Amino acid sequence: MTTKNPIPSGYTFGDYLVLIPEQLANAPAAPPPPINAQATSTPDVPQAPHEAPVLRKRSRRQRPTVQVYSEQDVQQVESSMQSLSRNNDRRKNYEAMLTLLRKSQPLGVRRLVEVPRSFGKALDELEEQMPNFKQVIATVRSMLALQVAGDGSFQLPPMLLAGDPGVGKTYFAMRLAKLLGAGFDMISMEGATSPMSLIGLEQHYYTSSPGKVFDLLVQGDTANPVFVVDELDKASSDARHPPANALYQLLEVETAKRFCDQSCLQVQLDASRINWIVTANYLSLIPVPILSRLNTFYVPSPTGAERVKIAGTIYRDLRKQMAWGKRFEPELPLRTAKTLAGSAGSVRPMKSLLRLAFANAYLRKSRVVDPSDVSLAMRCAMPLPDIEHLEVAGHA
Repeated sequence: MTTKNPIPSGYTFGDYLVLIPEQLANAPAAPPPPINAQATSTPDVPQAPHEAPVLRKRSRRQRPTVQVYSEQDVQQVESSMQSLSRNNDRRKNYEAMLTLLRKSQPLGVRRLVEVPRSFGKALDELEEQMPNFKQVIATVRSMLALQVAGDGSFQLPPMLLAGDPGVGKTYFAMRLAKLLGAGFDMISMEGATSPMSLIGLEQHYYTSSPGKVFDLLVQGDTANPVFVVDELDKASSDARHPPANALYQLLEVETAKRFCDQSCLQVQLDASRINWIVTANYLSLIPVPILSRLNTFYVPSPTGAERVKIAGTIYRDLRKQMAWGKRFEPELPLRTAKTLAGSAGSVRPMKSLLRLAFANAYLRKSRVVDPSDVSLAMRCAMPLPDIEHLEVAGHA
């Protein structure tokens, strides 16, 4: 081995290319120590270079958590149960409730979903797939950037997505939750006559049961999931207890921190971190106090070019969801997407048409869904005629 510096006089290279005096190099090797001998450390002798340094494992930063409900709340439920007979329906409801409340440990602690580092890329992907939501996505992008500057938790202001039926409002909320790694649940308010589906049924009923908010926070594993209230404008406003009334408490942070399900008033749930997305077709049917608590966006119907992109998105999702999806090509041909986008009506029927088109392509033993497959699906999916205008033939 060559070196730029000369070797000092009286020194030579020993094991592992360490410079040692020549007299030590010529000395006989010392016998090895006994097996049971204890190693002694000499401060003047440096550690041999071949000994690997001890590496300490880096401590992972713990995920942030939130106390959604407390042990004291659960003890109050147990205390209320003790005064009831074993055959009492309320006692049975309490026992079922306690099973849910004590199911996860640590008790009442839920994970707080953080904004992913790649949220910008995820939103770019979502905007490419659903271009008619460009304005909504721009607002979500700015709010998430603000959260990253703070504690980094996934938190959006309550939003109302208004627009014509079938523009993809509910589908957008599902995609947003999935891309950001948050939990998701939804409730349809069409035809609802009371708020019990959200806030539970009162304790004095023998069929008392918790509502969706309780289920989401107690049985879920996150404190800040996405919750969609679908078609709020179709909920009954003439009922004795209008369904929309439940949102007055839930959409306000201060009151949502002390939310109590009607079936279990002893437990206070922290529902203040739920990300609310409300959808509606007609704003005039929603109470003004509710509208004042929501950031409202109008979602336009997609243009022809946007429908083509949405058709490709639905194709990829359906192919990924279904077990038979791997039998087909990863992308929908442009000609086929244009045929599907040209179908009359909203975006909503596209998924059903594509499923039929997949079946037609499979029967042709083809991996590619052609425009002819879509055209045949459109003929098979023609709506039934109005029965009221059909002539009755024969006897029933």
